[in-house]
Order: sequence, then structure tokens, then C-alpha cells
Amino acid sequence: MYLEGVKFDGLAVLEKLISSSPVLEDLTVITYPMDYVEVICVRSQSLKSFGLESQRNPEEEQDPDVVIDAPRLEYMSVSDYRPERFVIRKIGPYAKVDVDVMFDVDVMFDDSDLDDPLEAKKIRKFLFGISKFHEVAISAGTLEVIHEYSQVGKLPKFLNLTRLDASLVKSSWEYLPAFLGCCTNLYSLILELDRILEREEIELSPVPQCVLSSLHSLQLKTPQTVSKMMLVSYFRNNCKALRKILLSGL
Repeated sequence: MYLEGVKFDGLAVLEKLISSSPVLEDLTVITYPMDYVEVICVRSQSLKSFGLESQRNPEEEQDPDVVIDAPRLEYMSVSDYRPERFVIRKIGPYAKVDVDVMFDVDVMFDDSDLDDPLEAKKIRKFLFGISKFHEVAISAGTLEVIHEYSQVGKLPKFLNLTRLDASLVKSSWEYLPAFLGCCTNLYSLILELDRILEREEIELSPVPQCVLSSLHSLQLKTPQTVSKMMLVSYFRNNCKALRKILLSGL
């Protein structure tokens, strides 16, 4: 099923359409301005693959909220998406996700005198949902959201996560260590950077537990410069279980 910019006559029409398709395995939804969808509720016992993409202008309107309840889901891709709420209740045990979800962190965390503001709870629910996936490819924007949340709340443990593909293109190295510290069973890590870090950035950053104990495979996608070896040394000196390092240029 492929839905692009559909105008639904009723809030529950999309949910009923999906839940009434008992053999649906592949679903793609692309949101557009004024398509009248407030919540994309995916409840399906058969769905294996789900794609979600936004064509809305983030400066004009947010994307619809999302609720995922699909116990057989094997793969999910979310691209350039900016909702207020994103909840993942059930997925398959070895599901993979390519996630590019952003929240308005300036609005969410401007009430700094609150220990656990309502808006921060929405991000925590999103993170608990992502923590259920076995393999994750994550955008720089989503990493920034996680970093901002870690300043006001405790990140969940990503116990199921064994493979992470993280993009730091046009982003900051400081977004990564706090997240890696929650990935206690991470086996394989792919990092994409569009610049080589300064020595101080690397030396002053904490060494996450997963880097110390469980990481076996590392791939670095960075510009081809001599200073790349500083980053290689950071992982080689701290990864006790590391067996393979693969270097590639951008």
C-alpha cells in the first residue's frame, strides 16, 4: 500500500484502513501539507515493512503524530519527520530502523526549572520505542535530540541494539558519547563524519562502556586526512574487544 498526500475524510480512516488489511506486509506513507492527517496509527498483525516520509514545511506545520503497533515489523524507515509525539509499542524481535526524526528541542526544554517537563516525556517515549530495535541507522538530527534530552533526563538502555550506523555530517561529536553509553551490547558501529575532530574533542570525551567491552567491528567514513588516525587511535586504545577496523573516505 502506497499513500501519498491523501486527504482523509475523518480522523480514524487511515487507522481503520490499515487495521482492516489483514495480509498487508508493506506500507509507505508520505505526508503533505493540508492532508488532514493528525495521527498516523499503524496497527497491524501482518505488516513487515513501513516507510514514512514528510513533504511538509517544518516552519509552517508539524507532521502528524505516530503510533506503531506491529509485532511482525522487520524494517522501518522514517525520513525528515518532525512530529510532536512518536510512540512505538510493538515491533518484531530483530527489527531494523533507519530513523530521521526531530523534535522542537528549543521549545521542549525552555522550561528548565522543571525536573521532568511534559515535552521531555514525549521524547523519552520515542527513545524507549527506538531502543527496541536490533539494528539502527540514525541521523545527525535525531542524535542531537537524544543529546539535548540527556541534559535533562536519563536515557533508556538500548539492550537490543547490536549494530549502529550513526551520521555526524554537519553535526557534533559531543552528540555521540552519551548515546553510545546506553548501547551496552553494541557489536558493530559505523560512523560517518564530514570533518576530522580536533584532538581536544576526542581526548576530553568520555569512553562509553560499549566501546570498552562489547564493540567488535568499527567502520569510519571520514575525509581522507592524516589526522583521521587520531580517531582510529581513540577506538583502538579503548576497545578491548575490537577485532576489525575499516576506513573509507567520503
